[in-house]
Amino acid sequence: MSRECHHEAPEDTDRRDSGPPVPGKEPLAWMESLARTFGEDSDTRWGKRLVRLASDMVLVCDDDLNILYHNRSFLRGVGYQAGSFVGTSLYSFFPENDLSDAEAAFGRLLSGRSAGMRIQATFLTLKGRRQFDARVTRSRRGKEAFYLYFVIRDETQRAEELAALQEKAVEPLFTGLPVAAFRTDRQLRITQAFGELWKEAFHCNLKSLIGVDLSDIGCPKAPKFLHQIDYCDTMAGLTLHTDFFFEGVCYEVTVEPFLNERKKKKVIGTVGMIRVAKTVTPRVESETLPFPTAKDATSPLRKPRTLAITADNLEEEIGRIRDSIRPRRITAEDFDREGEEDLVALSN
Repeated sequence: MSRECHHEAPEDTDRRDSGPPVPGKEPLAWMESLARTFGEDSDTRWGKRLVRLASDMVLVCDDDLNILYHNRSFLRGVGYQAGSFVGTSLYSFFPENDLSDAEAAFGRLLSGRSAGMRIQATFLTLKGRRQFDARVTRSRRGKEAFYLYFVIRDETQRAEELAALQEKAVEPLFTGLPVAAFRTDRQLRITQAFGELWKEAFHCNLKSLIGVDLSDIGCPKAPKFLHQIDYCDTMAGLTLHTDFFFEGVCYEVTVEPFLNERKKKKVIGTVGMIRVAKTVTPRVESETLPFPTAKDATSPLRKPRTLAITADNLEEEIGRIRDSIRPRRITAEDFDREGEEDLVALSN
């Protein structure tokens, strides 16, 4: 005897068309208040644990950017396993070159209408300079004061991978070319270097150039000839073209600025190109150079015909002149006759 068992198919067998689930109703206000009173509030129960265990770095600062709270992820992110940065200024984690920009950015957040912003900045850690991506939210405390809430991620590895992809895409263009090209960020730190001239002429390893600070004349990693270049024009948004000497050879360098798309006057990076300068050596075949002699293009003046008239031949000459005159109309042919000085055309 067989026994059949029939089950109804579930209503939601394919959720692709049913959409996301619908949330239930929130608990009433008095129920939330009662839960907080007895310590059973879900935010209190799970929120602290979530912030403490989160992989993202979480900070709370006052409006002077003094740290009021941070989780363990921030501690590990800057290279420590134990301790506390409460009371430390967040500004102390910014490099000196970035400090003025950071102060200006947070000043706009605290005085502007926006309640939040996103920043990508370099932080000083025990692991060196790291690229952090942070989202900041402003919350009012009192009438004129604020709390700043940070959620930060370490984007150094992703930035390095992106730079490696860009390098692979650009490097083949410079393979075999007798140039030395480089790209910098807005602090004039070299981020990429290409070209055969680095090795052949300047004896530089391309990897050792990454991170060189062209704005710091005391940077130990920077080749000295790069400090012969004045980058003021480039940082002002202008094209720089100059030359310098290295081991007796003259080189030309051109440095172009990259400008922010939104703010055209903001320099966000530069790109430079170095090549051997073109020179022209004059050839001297003799000690004295021959000069052409001056050519006399003038002609001697023709002495005009003179007529000596005296009292004895006055009447005779006047009569002869009158007899030689034959008045007629001037025609076009009269203008084509050149050199016939004895012909005179008169017109009544």
